[in-house]
Amino acid sequence: MFVIGLTGGICSGKSTVAKLLNERLGIKCIDADRKAHEAYKQGTPTYNKLIKVFGIDIINPETKEIERNALGKLVFTSKEKRVELNNIVWPATKEIVKKEIENSAKDNVLIILEAALLIEAGWDDLCDEIWATETDDDVAIMRLMKRNKLSKEEALRRMKSQLPNKERNKHAKIIIKNDCNDIDALWYQIQKSIRNSNSQKKSSLL
Repeated sequence: MFVIGLTGGICSGKSTVAKLLNERLGIKCIDADRKAHEAYKQGTPTYNKLIKVFGIDIINPETKEIERNALGKLVFTSKEKRVELNNIVWPATKEIVKKEIENSAKDNVLIILEAALLIEAGWDDLCDEIWATETDDDVAIMRLMKRNKLSKEEALRRMKSQLPNKERNKHAKIIIKNDCNDIDALWYQIQKSIRNSNSQKKSSLL
């Protein structure tokens, strides 16, 4: 089994790359962001820890689940609160991801682990190789404003809370530039990346 850690800044196209790899090549993809949701579902130890630290206002009154938007508004305005959140959620998520990789090993030669905070969270030790998607900050800000219906100030705040592209890319063997909305051009880059990847030693994809 060979695990590719797919990371990148916010709105840099990670999910699009993962989706193309899954749909066109049938590669198993694990979305760490979705696994983080599992980590703090109602009734889990992480759920209880988050409520204890951040209060009941982060709970959706109807579903009783933790409301991501409410939690996001708290942590993106305070570095200290972000650190508290990460110290609770990251270890729990890593355990879930690790089990998912282990359970998938039997049926999959190659696995993609998509994780925006792969480097920051220290999940790179779960991977054999790192890929990073990258887009110019101005493009990412516009995408984020449109996707999340944020003001430019709010989008900038979220961008600044993440690791700069330059620092993230130091850990990556493969860097995929994604400044345009051209799927064909992006797929061409992905194919080129596969040919340059050590994963080819495990599985002939192209």
